[in-house]
Amino acid sequence: EQTRQQLRTIEWYVDCGDHDFLLQKNKDFVAEMKKANIPLTVKYRPGKHSWQYWHSGLYIMLPFITKCMK
Repeated sequence: EQTRQQLRTIEWYVDCGDHDFLLQKNKDFVAEMKKANIPLTVKYRPGKHSWQYWHSGLYIMLPFITKCMK
C-alpha cells in the first residue's frame, strides 16, 4: 500500500496513438492504475508511434508538465 500511496503523489500522463504498437500495453497500464485508484490523465489520439505523433503531442503535454512543475 505504501507504493500505491507514493504513486498517488505523482501527476501521471499517458498519451498514445490509436495505431501505436504499444496501444494495448498503455490500455493495460491505465486499467491497472485506475484499479489501484491512482489518478492519471489519459489521451488516445489518432496516430502511431512516430516523431510526427510526438511532435503534435508536445503542444498538449507541455502545459500539463508546466502545471506540474509549479
